[in-house]
Amino acid sequence: MEHIHIVKTGITELDVDCVVNAANEGLWAGGGVCGAIFKEAGYDELTDACKKIGHCDTGSAVITPGFRLKAKYIIHAVGPQWHGGNHDEEQLLRKCYQTALLLAQDNGCKSIGFPLISSGIYGYPKKEAWQVALRAVADSLDSLVDMEVYFAVLDDSMLAVGQEIYRVMFDNPDDSLLASIDKELLWKCIEMLCKIRKIEWNTPPSKDGVIHLAFPVYPEELWQVFNLMKPDRHFTTNMEKQPRRIVPSEMSVKQINTRLTWIQMGERFCDGNIAAEVENGNLLKMLLRLDDLLKKQKVQHE
Repeated sequence: MEHIHIVKTGITELDVDCVVNAANEGLWAGGGVCGAIFKEAGYDELTDACKKIGHCDTGSAVITPGFRLKAKYIIHAVGPQWHGGNHDEEQLLRKCYQTALLLAQDNGCKSIGFPLISSGIYGYPKKEAWQVALRAVADSLDSLVDMEVYFAVLDDSMLAVGQEIYRVMFDNPDDSLLASIDKELLWKCIEMLCKIRKIEWNTPPSKDGVIHLAFPVYPEELWQVFNLMKPDRHFTTNMEKQPRRIVPSEMSVKQINTRLTWIQMGERFCDGNIAAEVENGNLLKMLLRLDDLLKKQKVQHE
């Protein structure tokens, strides 16, 4: 996930369009990250701006000017207090990040700096806080455009935990799927799709004035596309989780595998998905994306 960065620095030092304050519901100045932001932004100016807003619910966020900060805006996100994990803490924390990113996007921001929300005096366990933060941001970035996300931490141990969880989540999570791909077959499929310029239609002759629906005719080799990887047995659930606006050339290996399985299964039930996927080039883009990921994996391991 190349648009997420974990850095050791004070959040007020980030050169970003907006920074996120780990706020409280009353939006008053506090300690830690909140206190540092109020101090550097200008206590009186930021306090007045927050008073005008008055309140922010847990799990939500509001925006103010950045005043004296490098950042143009401050987004005040109210994280949940930890009560053992059975009081919607994860859902509320996830919503904090998602709402902050949407606010940033709505205000024209291209970069944003986060603290690790709720991991201080609110008591959210640090490992779990990182997991929620990174997953929430990664999922949101699938539907946001050109947003660079920075997590600012001051503590070496906090940095190490974040980097380890980042590595587990995002560094080569699809190695096993990539390793199973027959590279020679992949390129045969790519070349075959490149040759298809127009779908040929086979229309049975009409009988007694009845018009029969046409159906596409493909070379048998087309079905090799769906033999590149093992089918995704949970494709229905995984398809529902996929962002609607993600383009084939940016998909992960798992997302491609799910999409290929979805198309194949749809074809079995006469949904006719292959015609559209061939015509708009999505199948070809997915295979070219797989080839690109294979090349990157090879470079990383050399």
